[in-house]
Amino acid sequence: MMLFWMMSSFFPVIEVAVVSLFGCTLFFLPGIRILTWEQYMKAVSWTSFILIGTVLCIANTIVANGVSEWFVTYVLPSSLSLSTMGGVFFVAVMIFVIMLVVPVAPALIGVLTPVIVSLAATMGINPALLIITLGLCAGNCYLFPIDTIPLITYTAGYYKMTDMPKATIWMQLAFIILATLWLPLAGLISGLV
Repeated sequence: MMLFWMMSSFFPVIEVAVVSLFGCTLFFLPGIRILTWEQYMKAVSWTSFILIGTVLCIANTIVANGVSEWFVTYVLPSSLSLSTMGGVFFVAVMIFVIMLVVPVAPALIGVLTPVIVSLAATMGINPALLIITLGLCAGNCYLFPIDTIPLITYTAGYYKMTDMPKATIWMQLAFIILATLWLPLAGLISGLV
């Protein structure tokens, strides 16, 4: 498998996913039996797969139906004058609030990218800085165990849904403050501001 994975970098005909699927299938063969079907079914968190699949489908439908454009046109203010620091703060808070509704980061990024670009134009801020904010905040939301990694640990039953926000709300607030302070400075250093 490792050889085929490395060869896939040089030969585009070899698909990494297909190599992985064949390798996983070999684990189940009667002579090898590294995995049994029962072990596999117990070990995989099917809730995560179902959540990711459904939320990505919903996000694609939202983008295809123009909800992002509607959000830009009717929900966001037509003129918003904020400093770079204020814009990063506004976007960070907005993303953490929206993550409660759209809990999967790739789906949220797909839905909000056009919104953030339009918002950046309204505020007069470089869109790249706000897109960086979007990516960082979407990838670091730990309020509820409904994103992929926390969902895997949540299904083990060691904690309740209400336990996670109690432990992570301070981390989320600290993340907003750090992003608000650091990203404009990083943007200034890199020439985005």
